Amino acid sequence: MRRWLVILVLVLGLPARAAQTDRVTAFVDESMRGAFQELVSTFERETIHRVSPTFASTGALVQLIENGTHADLVLLAGQDAVERLNKRGLFHQSTLVPLVGPPAGRTTAGVFHLAIMATRERTITRVLYDFLRSARAGEAYRRHGFQTN
Repeated sequence: MRRWLVILVLVLGLPARAAQTDRVTAFVDESMRGAFQELVSTFERETIHRVSPTFASTGALVQLIENGTHADLVLLAGQDAVERLNKRGLFHQSTLVPLVGPPAGRTTAGVFHLAIMATRERTITRVLYDFLRSARAGEAYRRHGFQTN
C-alpha cells in the first residue's frame, strides 16, 4: 500500500514538474541581446516557462541551423540569411515576419526577422513568439534603439 502511495505521488507530480521546466530555445542575433534579455526577463516573470537563448552573429546562427542544431525560435538579421533558410523549408511559413528595423543610423544589419522553426511548433513557443510581437515588446525594442512600425 505504501509503495503504491509513493508511486501515485510521483506520477501525479510529473506533469507539474514538466510544466515548470518547459524551456524555449532561441537563436538570437547578438545585436538584439539587450532587448531580448529584457523581454525574456519579463516573459519568465509572468509565466512558468524559461527561455534558453544562444546569442551570436546571424552568420554563425545560420551555420548552426544548417548543420542541424535546433532551436524553437529564431531572431535573425538580414534578408539573405532569412531567405536562405526559408528556401530550405526550415520555418513555419505563417510565422516568418519582419520584426524590427536596425537601430537608427545603423543599416548594416538590415531588418530583423522572427520565425518559429518548422520542426519546433509548440504552444509555449507560440506564446513567446506572440509576446515578442506585442506592443509591450515594441516599447522594449524602441528603448534599445530599434525601429518599430
